[in-house]
Amino acid sequence: MKNFYILIYLMILFLFQPASFAQAAENQVHTISIDASSTSTTAPDQATLVIGITNHADTAQEAQHANAEIASTITTNLHNLGITSEQIKTRNYNFHPTYNNQQKHENELTGYTVDNTVYVTLNDVTAVGNVIDTALSSGANKINSISFSIRNPSKLKEQALRQAIKDARTKADIIADALGKQIIGIQSVSESGGSYQPRFSELMLAKANISASTPIEPGTIDVEASVHIDFIIN
Repeated sequence: MKNFYILIYLMILFLFQPASFAQAAENQVHTISIDASSTSTTAPDQATLVIGITNHADTAQEAQHANAEIASTITTNLHNLGITSEQIKTRNYNFHPTYNNQQKHENELTGYTVDNTVYVTLNDVTAVGNVIDTALSSGANKINSISFSIRNPSKLKEQALRQAIKDARTKADIIADALGKQIIGIQSVSESGGSYQPRFSELMLAKANISASTPIEPGTIDVEASVHIDFIIN
């Protein structure tokens, strides 16, 4: 009797299985997957200069004193340009003895070197050239680099993201129309990007090479946003 009921159950399952498959096929969601990206461009409104001050002297005190005097002169002259103390930061201060690099004299002390790096942040990118000239004429040995950036990139990120979404919808509409379908909804959305890299320039300008005002072109900065959207079609 038990085997009989099992047989009946299997027959019922077999009879209704095609209908279940058909219903599952009807409920299946069909999608078009689209990747799109967009770029917004703007002029930078902030610049960061990395100024190098290097001194060598026979004694540690002499090297340190000379470096401190130059750093103080640079700071004072930058203040005269209207740059505040909050915009000037000292980093990577390095003090070390130096030795003879000739053979058989490797352990011979030749003096002491002080390296001091000053970071200057400007909210007026047109002042970059003047700041470079001022720093070098005040005793700086080199300008290591300049980076241009955006103080508030949020609006530019939003513009790029909105345009990427519009581009994705345009692509999806074209594909759906070619297939004789319509977009009826969105299954999922994911985004990436929306960030930017400051424009970075290596300069390594020596004081001796500067004879006139230094021209600096800030150029432009790009902010890119990318999206992946799965559109539901019917």
